[in-house]
Parts: sequence; C-alpha cells; structure tokens
Amino acid sequence: MFRNNSKIKDMKKSILLICIFFFALSACEESFLEKDQLGVFTEEQFYKTEEDAIYAVNAAYEYLSFRIDKGFSDVNRLWVLGDIVSDDAITGNQTQPDVQMLDDFSTYADNENVEVHWQKNYDGITQCNIVLAKIPDIEMDDAMKERILGEAYFLRGYYYFLLIESFGGVPLILEPKNASDLKIPRATAAETWESIESDCLAAIDRLPASYDAENTGRATKGAATALLAKVYLFQEKWQEAANTAALVESIGNYALMPNYSDNFNISTENNQESVWEIQHLTGASPTLGNALNQICAPQLYGGGWQFNLPTQNFVDEFEGNDDNGTRDPRLDFTIGRPGNDWFGGTYPADGSYSETGYSPKKCIQPTDECPARADGGLNFTAIRFADVLLWQAEALAELNMITEAEIVLERIRARARAQAEDPVNALPPVTGLSKTEMINAIRHERRVELGFEGQRFFDLVRWGIANDVMIAHGKAGFESGKHELFPIPQRELDLNPNLVQNPNY
Repeated sequence: MFRNNSKIKDMKKSILLICIFFFALSACEESFLEKDQLGVFTEEQFYKTEEDAIYAVNAAYEYLSFRIDKGFSDVNRLWVLGDIVSDDAITGNQTQPDVQMLDDFSTYADNENVEVHWQKNYDGITQCNIVLAKIPDIEMDDAMKERILGEAYFLRGYYYFLLIESFGGVPLILEPKNASDLKIPRATAAETWESIESDCLAAIDRLPASYDAENTGRATKGAATALLAKVYLFQEKWQEAANTAALVESIGNYALMPNYSDNFNISTENNQESVWEIQHLTGASPTLGNALNQICAPQLYGGGWQFNLPTQNFVDEFEGNDDNGTRDPRLDFTIGRPGNDWFGGTYPADGSYSETGYSPKKCIQPTDECPARADGGLNFTAIRFADVLLWQAEALAELNMITEAEIVLERIRARARAQAEDPVNALPPVTGLSKTEMINAIRHERRVELGFEGQRFFDLVRWGIANDVMIAHGKAGFESGKHELFPIPQRELDLNPNLVQNPNY
C-alpha cells in the first residue's frame, strides 16, 4: 500500500505473515461472523516485537484498496454504491446483473456488491481490533506504539463510516471475538456515530501531522481530523463540523493544487491537496494495483469493462458554454466526451466508447502508462482538501453564516476558473444569495468538483433529496423510506439471528 519500495516489501512480508498465521484474511471466503478469534493461534509466535506491530497495522490498510485479488468478486465497490446508484452514472456493462439491479433499485439482500462492501469493511475492522488488543502489550518504542494505535483507531473509524453511510447502524465489534460471540444485534445509528467519533478523537491524539517519504500513505492527524469533520457533517452537527473542518488546513498545511487535474495524475500523487489517499502500486505481487482502470475504461481503450458511464444530466450540471470558452474546465478533467481530449488523443463521437457518449476519466490511466489494465498505479484520494472546504462551506451556510460560506466556496471556484479558456467570464463568484440559495450552490459545487469520486449518492441521502432526484432522473424504482440505505446482506442475516434487516427489504 505504501509507495516506497522498502515499505512495499515490508507490506508484502506482512501480508504473507498474516496469511500464515491468520489463514489469509484477504483470501478468506467466510463472513466475519464465521471467523474464530484471530489472535488465539499466534500469541506465542507473533505480537512480540515492534516489527510485528508494524506488520499488523500494515495489514489493516489492505481492505481499502481497489485491487483485484481473486477476480471481480472482491474489488472495492464504492464506485457502485456512490456513483452508479446516483444520478451521475448508469451501469454500462451488462455482464453484472447485481450492479444493474442496484442502479434500478430492484435489488435484493443477496446482492454481491453490498455483501462485498459489508465483508471488506468488517475484515478491516477485525484487523484493527487485533492491533488495538495486541500491540499495547508489546515492549517497543512508546512513540511508535502510539502512532500504530492511532492508525488502527483511524482505520476502524473509517471502516465504520463506510458501513453506516451505506447500512445505517451496524453491529459494533470493538475487540477480537470468537465466532460464537459475534451474533450481536445492530447498534443504533447514534451509537455507531458515537463510536466513530471516539475512534477519530483517539486517532487525533496519537497520530503525527506528517511522515517521512518511506511512510507516505499512512493515516495522519489531518486525516483523522477531516474524518471527524465529515462525521459531524453527516449528523448535522453544523458548528462542530465547521470548526473541525477549519482545523484541518493548519494541521497538515493542506492547500488546493493549482491544477485540478493534478489530483488524478500518477505523477502528482500524495500532493498538498491529498488529506487521505489510498495507495496503489502496479507490478507488485501480491497484487497492489488499482483495478478501476479495468472496470471503468472503454472496451475499445485497452480492453476496459466499460462500467460507470456518465449521464447527460451530470454533464449538463457544469456551468458555461463551449462556444465562448466559459465552460467549467472540471468537466473535461472528469469525463471523456466527443471531440475533447482523451489522454493525448480525441474521444470518439461515434458512440463506440460508451452508450451514453461519455466515459469517466479520473480513475483511468493512459494505456502506455498502464498496459496491465487491472493493475494500475493510480491512487484513490478518499479525502481531498477541496472536499473539506466544501464541508466547511456547507456547515457555515446551514448556520446562516452566508458571507463566511461565500469566502470558502470562492476558493474552490477560483481554482477552477483559473483553468477555464476564458477565466474572466467563467464561473463567476457566488454572492448575494439567501441561505437556501447558498446551500443549493454548495450542493451544485460538490457535484461538479467531486464527480466520480464515490460521493454523490451518499450526499443525496444525507440532504434528504434522494427520492426527488432519483425520480426526476427517471429511476422510478427508488422508494422513499427504503432505498436511502442498502440491504443488510442475506448471508449475514442467516448467520446472525439477532440482525434485523433495513426497512422494506
């Protein structure tokens, strides 16, 4: 997961050790409910040295990646749940009916995508719990121990965040347990949020603001603070969200990159705008590459699978006009469209690349840079500083601090405006709006700034407008009171009689 070669070797060794000692969490087919307590077999063999502690926490990062290990069945599904399900995209490739059923809101509890999402996050939580339980007893450097514990707290909070935004309140597993002890009921949403907040605060207390080059990619104090701000935002704790988001910039010296596209280019990864970036590396064994190249690229461009196709509705959201040079330049950094740049070439107008006429671009690398399409080296930035600024602006607007929200929003628009063909007339500053108008302006900005970064559907749900937007977009299968959450996987319900399904599934 870490880009430095020596750390890559360490991480590979870590994964191999975990495979030997713990029956390979990443390759394990069982549900988290079927796993025995993973530490009981190795207490006398492992968790004895600082090196063991580093290996253990390295393994906790594994479940974040968009790598393909065993095939399509294990790849991270944020691109489905955050993008395809929203009004930004349609499925595209018709070979995965479970993806199409989510897109149509006609899915059932046995959907593979929700099962993978549930299992990967709980596998990550399991590894974090092992770290938090075992590392305190190791005799090692105190500062290193605190850092490793901080990483585990952050990662556990992050995994639980991905679960609650998808499923609502979930079972809270906060220590290693035997399989027989895992059949517990769901916590409430409030209890789950409280646990995530606690993990974020514990991480903030322990994590450094930055690392040396050999440890690029590890969780930082800035990442934990940003996650806490997002947690407050989702709970509509507006003052806490505004205050915490404002802290992020000073903690990590974060700033917007001058060029928007630098956030999606392998040569400018881990930059000043990156708050929390999931690392990928091409050519490693075991595989550590990003499979989104394979999943989202057109079939006629390096043999992609052609999923996650942008809609016309998404394209129309971008301000300005091509003819007079005022079109928001973020459009062509986000998607490929007829007649415009496509990695040094021209995107075709004959529909051969996409049934909608558009393809996602942020997650794709040029074919000469990534000949093994499913093994890309491009990272995935889970939290950008631009996202943090938009949380701050939204919270300020909700607090009716409109002038303050305008100032923050202008930072985002000014960066985009500077790259427009006609920067004088493109993307005018947003001023003089009412509270409702400002909130809508920020929601618009989130859509165009963060398009195809796995955010859109969850934004629509937390804003309470998913039903109206889905129906207006022609997704008539959406049912209010049901589809704001995904179904608890049937496999988990079968294994745990104390689990209760989400409403109306």
